[in-house]
Amino acid sequence: PQLTRRRVATYAERKFTNYFQQQLGEEEELPRLCLDDTKVEQLWNRSEFLEETVAAFGKETPSSSSSIQQQQLSPEKQRQRQRRQQQHWADFEESNRQHKFCNLDVERLLANKDVQDFFRSMIDRMLMQSDNAQ
Repeated sequence: PQLTRRRVATYAERKFTNYFQQQLGEEEELPRLCLDDTKVEQLWNRSEFLEETVAAFGKETPSSSSSIQQQQLSPEKQRQRQRRQQQHWADFEESNRQHKFCNLDVERLLANKDVQDFFRSMIDRMLMQSDNAQ
């Protein structure tokens, strides 16, 4: 598999979460900085607009979501559109529930001495491996 930012971030978070829960005995989730409700709504509106734009690709590109709604759709196309919108909403909600629109609260994490020690030991190991490779 290709090494992407998303894969690295997912792996690192999973690895650190395991450490956080097992070694530190923390039962709660990692501290996160998430979008407030207004920002989530703005993100949803943009996502919905882009989804509709992609669905209309090949047709005249709409200048707003209302122009898409004004297009005449057959009953079958209307049902397809409604199913697509419902699935898009469900996927968006699931992503929000899984904190995919959040970042780890690094300042709160690094305020914990055990977390600092964890990262120091990782850095020390990486530096030792680098020295041994030379």
